[in-house]
Amino acid sequence: LAPLAASRQGRTLVLSVEQSNNPNNQTLRTIEQSEQSNNPNNQTLRTIEQSEHSNNPNNQTILSDILVGDVWFLGGQSNMHYGLKSTYDAPEALARADGHADFRFLFVDTEKRAETPRADLGSNAVWKACSRESAAKFSAVGYYFGEALRRRTDVPLGFVYAPRGGTQMFMWVDAATAAASAELTEASKRSAKKHKMVGGDWNGKIAPLAGMSVKGIVWYQGESDSWNPMPSTAFGTMLETMIGFWRKSWGDAKLPFVVVQLPSMDARFWPRSR
Repeated sequence: LAPLAASRQGRTLVLSVEQSNNPNNQTLRTIEQSEQSNNPNNQTLRTIEQSEHSNNPNNQTILSDILVGDVWFLGGQSNMHYGLKSTYDAPEALARADGHADFRFLFVDTEKRAETPRADLGSNAVWKACSRESAAKFSAVGYYFGEALRRRTDVPLGFVYAPRGGTQMFMWVDAATAAASAELTEASKRSAKKHKMVGGDWNGKIAPLAGMSVKGIVWYQGESDSWNPMPSTAFGTMLETMIGFWRKSWGDAKLPFVVVQLPSMDARFWPRSR
């Protein structure tokens, strides 16, 4: 890494790469510990690089406002999707949003299901800093969860926002996992959903992100699996299967899952799922 030089300026890292010593225009990555005087929280800043230098005669990549902390993945259906702006105390919650300068939201906005796992999300996944505007469109559950974490931890927090309303469990695993599960297979056969592609939401929204470094998963789903005798009676088994598949996909057998219990509702089979 002799040709690699890094200088720190507040929260900005500047990378200089000598093209002559990098004939393949390879991407280089470094981690720098910030100077205490310029970083009161002593946060570690990680460079995120680009390898296109045609319009950059000095071969420099300059990035600012880079945070490294804990990332939580938010999945499920409509209750997780429910926006902060629609809550009863939205004015008070949104008034606090600008104070969460170290919150980041990754909006996975793709609405397309896929028959096979997508390689990436392209422009359909965008990181945004927390503000009144971005928080208003963000998950209410995720936002309040973040505020609760903030009272217990002192690191930057990122949240991947990837739920979809009206989905059943078999939509959030791959086809092979669903086929190997009698419960998920039966649930898909009995589903009245118009769009009930097995594995469709896993392939379209989650597969491109599986394996990314996360602190844990927050899962809020089950309404659509709780209106009929089956799959409500098999909800626990299906949930265990899905968690096992996600942990395997992340390569972490102990990946934490925070499962939100369904709210009470006057529906005949909901107590079985709860």
